[in-house]
Amino acid sequence: MIRQALIISGIGIGVVLAGMLVLMLTGQVALSDLSVHGWLAFSIGVTGCILLSVGLFSLSFFSARSGHDEISDPSSD
Repeated sequence: MIRQALIISGIGIGVVLAGMLVLMLTGQVALSDLSVHGWLAFSIGVTGCILLSVGLFSLSFFSARSGHDEISDPSSD
């Protein structure tokens, strides 16, 4: 399961990078004047957002599967 997800993710990243390369080579998109510190801050921010979203989604799936989100019936006590 994880291997399949990694393969699909790799293909997706490859398609995005190939598309960006084509856009840069055709002159549709120019490289920005962002400094090294800007690129570093941008990449840290993107990585943090992705990690946070993956973590929150996995917590919601684990919580739903474990049954902790079920509404308890107070009349059954």
